[in-house]
Amino acid sequence: MVSPILPSFLMSVFKFLWSLRRFSLNLCILLIVMIFVPASLPNKSKLRYFAVLGSLISINLIGSTLFIPTIFFLWFVPKIATYYIWLVSSIFARIVGIEVVFRNPEILRDKGKGIIIMNHMTILDTLVGCVNIRHFGDWVPTVKAELKWWGSYGITLRLLNAIFINRDGKGAMSELSRAARRVFRERGKKTRLILFPEGTRNPNVIQSKDGTLLPFKLGAFRLAVENRVPIFPVVVSKYYFCEWPFRFERGIIVCKSLEPIYIDPKEDLAAQARKTREIMEKEFITLSEEVQTVGEASQSNGLWTSVFCNISMTVIIYPILLVFGYIENLNCFDESFGE
Repeated sequence: MVSPILPSFLMSVFKFLWSLRRFSLNLCILLIVMIFVPASLPNKSKLRYFAVLGSLISINLIGSTLFIPTIFFLWFVPKIATYYIWLVSSIFARIVGIEVVFRNPEILRDKGKGIIIMNHMTILDTLVGCVNIRHFGDWVPTVKAELKWWGSYGITLRLLNAIFINRDGKGAMSELSRAARRVFRERGKKTRLILFPEGTRNPNVIQSKDGTLLPFKLGAFRLAVENRVPIFPVVVSKYYFCEWPFRFERGIIVCKSLEPIYIDPKEDLAAQARKTREIMEKEFITLSEEVQTVGEASQSNGLWTSVFCNISMTVIIYPILLVFGYIENLNCFDESFGE
């Protein structure tokens, strides 16, 4: 016999969710509008900084929420996660006026398993990695453990089999080693672990002229020795177009994949890490000088992007309003619903 408490509880839940329908609609439209706002603001506007920040939050919320049903319903499509992330991040980059160029993709395409290391500056590094994700093979991200609880974003990371690292824990390296062994044992895949060897963000490098990377931690190099895989350095140019506070203009980011570095277990690990850092830092300075000159010369006002984004926003929001209006007119969802 079914308890009458359960149907009553479910009906209460349905009524509560239904009472939030207008709030949900307004929130959805607000998030969609926030995504497209940066495209309509002047390049030198101080408001553009906050608009980009709001757009980033909005597209993370919507993108990660839609990612969950996409994976469940299209699980049979090869590399669906990779192409979904690439598409969403590319749209966002286009909206905020960022062009991302990736050089030497054949190095990653033609090689096997390994550890991809990138220089770490700001939260934009995540966007750069996502736009270039198609070149990374069977990638596995490593993220800080706190992100596990960030709502739909955390769920998305779990579905991507991300490795969560408790950076303040004493056993962080041991946990990372076990997780790395597990992913590298998978056969038939070009598994690439993605790590930031600096260990933390380095926003000061954007504003400084010398462009010095932070000292590399040895974690990535220990993993390379333990699993007998090479290091794939990927250098990202300086974000010359954004600066705290209140500056985020349109610009170009150049990423370059360098030749793989094979770590010798018999040699000093710290010395090899320093040498790798020197190679990446030299390339970082070269790319940053190049991209600043080219970027400033080619900077546009984004007129056509603004027009396209406003049309896209209308095309997205109008059907949502039509569907909501249709649901509101259904007799089964009147005020007596559930009574």
